[in-house]
Formats: sequence, structure tokens, C-alpha cells
Amino acid sequence: MSRDTMSPGSLVVLDRDECLTLLRQGRVGRVAVVVKGQPHVIPLNYAVDENGIIVFRTAEFTTATQVSLAKVAFEVDDIDLEHQSGWSVVVHGQGRDITDAIDLESQRLRQLRVLPWPSGERDQWFKITPGEITGRRLAPAASAL
Repeated sequence: MSRDTMSPGSLVVLDRDECLTLLRQGRVGRVAVVVKGQPHVIPLNYAVDENGIIVFRTAEFTTATQVSLAKVAFEVDDIDLEHQSGWSVVVHGQGRDITDAIDLESQRLRQLRVLPWPSGERDQWFKITPGEITGRRLAPAASAL
């Protein structure tokens, strides 16, 4: 059966708890930030705490450091091309550099396991505090099974 004749899958809005569960399962996501008036989307390794705060590490002076004091979006997903299904979770929030922060929350967040894939020093820590967390799941179309 061609893609044009397949019945579409059903789109389901995820609740906050399911979004948090999916966020915690992932290790690679994408952060979106505006730099010099241009949107940038950067893939990176991350961790999530129990409150949905996202943390990541990067090198000094990378585009990812621009999240500090910026409104950002963070997205993680999983897609099954064969079955035309998957899910996506998006966090809209505020970024902040916590590299040298001495508050207890920042100290706790820097203890989370974040393993950047690129080589080199990645000793700049950032958090994204969620203002909104949304998610959707696309179930496979009946004819795709």
C-alpha cells in the first residue's frame, strides 16, 4: 500500500508526567536559541532532574552558551519511520549558566550524569528551567501495522 493510501495515525497529546518520563529516557535533544537575530538549533547531550529542569555541558564560547539568560526551546523525540509513528516533547523555558553558581540547586544539578559525545573539555554547565512542557505521540496508522 502506498503512503498516499494509508490511513493517518492518531495524534495524542501527552500529559506532563508522561512528558517528563520521556524526557528522562532520552540522552540527546535539541536546544533552540536565537543568536544575533537568527534561530539556531543545536543537538546536545543532557540530563533531567525530577522537576523537569534540563542540564547540559558544553565548551566555552560555543553557540550553546547563548542559552544563558535567554528564552529557549528544548526538544527530544523518537521516530519510527517504518511505522510512521513516534513522539515529541518540547520544553519552553529560561536558560541559565550554572557553571560557577553556588546555590544548592545548581550544585545538585551539576551532579547529574551528563556525558557529552564530542571530545574536549565540556566544563560549562547550563540549565533550562521549564515554563511549559508539552508533548505529542503519533500512533501508527492501522494500515501501517
